[in-house]
Amino acid sequence: MIQELKNRIIALSERLIAIESIESNIRGQETCLDVLASTFKKDFYVKRYVFRGHPALVLSTTTKKKVDIVFSGHIDVVPGEKSMFKPMMKGAKLYGRGAYDMKAGIVACIYAAVEYRKKYGDKEIAIMITSDEETTGHGTRMLLAKEGYRGDFAFIADGGNDTGIVLKQKGFAQIKVTVLGESAHAAYVWDGDNALLKVLRLQETIVKTFPDPSKRNEWRTSAVLTKVETNNSTNQVPGLAIAYFDIRYVNKKDLIRIKALLRKTIGRKGAVEVIAENGVFFSEEKNHYVQMLAHTLRERTKKDISFVCESGTSDAVFFTEHGIPAALFRPKGGGLHQSGEWVDTNSLYEMYEILIDFLKRN
Repeated sequence: MIQELKNRIIALSERLIAIESIESNIRGQETCLDVLASTFKKDFYVKRYVFRGHPALVLSTTTKKKVDIVFSGHIDVVPGEKSMFKPMMKGAKLYGRGAYDMKAGIVACIYAAVEYRKKYGDKEIAIMITSDEETTGHGTRMLLAKEGYRGDFAFIADGGNDTGIVLKQKGFAQIKVTVLGESAHAAYVWDGDNALLKVLRLQETIVKTFPDPSKRNEWRTSAVLTKVETNNSTNQVPGLAIAYFDIRYVNKKDLIRIKALLRKTIGRKGAVEVIAENGVFFSEEKNHYVQMLAHTLRERTKKDISFVCESGTSDAVFFTEHGIPAALFRPKGGGLHQSGEWVDTNSLYEMYEILIDFLKRN
């Protein structure tokens, strides 16, 4: 029976991994949600949504929007080579885009909810599945703010690890900076004012004020230049450059300082625009659900469990903005956003069992 269920979780995960549900492939995202809706239509009330063109799905044990526990997740993935969308098992490891982040995780969550409701209890559970977490998180934001979904606690299998529960994540902002100079023929450089060089000087100024973290999950603000665009030919001094910065901030004051520093450095001719932003996520360690989750992990794994912070961000922040405590952990895996992404299927099944035990305890 255990192996049969484990095989079912793996098979559905493989089916989803094979679908190229990247940001630009809306049809692929819809197909993923179609698969989940049809697979579990006998177990849940099914509700579909679309936010800014991206589909979302809610599987719920009730027609009410207030539930006891929310499981949240996403089926969108970052781009990868075509081979990444051909799932492959090597021993206990399942390889493929979305194996770790986080198609397999949401599948285990859904099966845990089904098993709990069939055999153990009557807590109301909603599973919120979106398709824009890797870009904006707008879907989860709207399911809470516009559609009014609520829960006493939210769990997300999109952070931490099998012994680390995430209760804190940095805030996130993407900033577009337009820098103006003066174009000229590259042979007559003195006639121009190179906007691209201004971008490089801008980066130097930012890094001096906010040095890059030197180790994993170091709890301080970072500002990384991630992309630069110009509109000139290769024999021109660029008169315009557009730079994109990825900001991971530990408090709102740092973000305000960075925006002010950018504006001051580029002068009145340029422009600074925030194109995406999520706040800092934080949940209390003493929260009842957090403690029960930690206790369940500790009992199941026979290992020490820690509460950790992460530099990355997730949809967890949207829950705490509405006063809903949340926590993250996930099974063993690796290759996050890389070519060798994988999840340990034994650990994946263990997470499924942990979630059932967690639901039984509360």
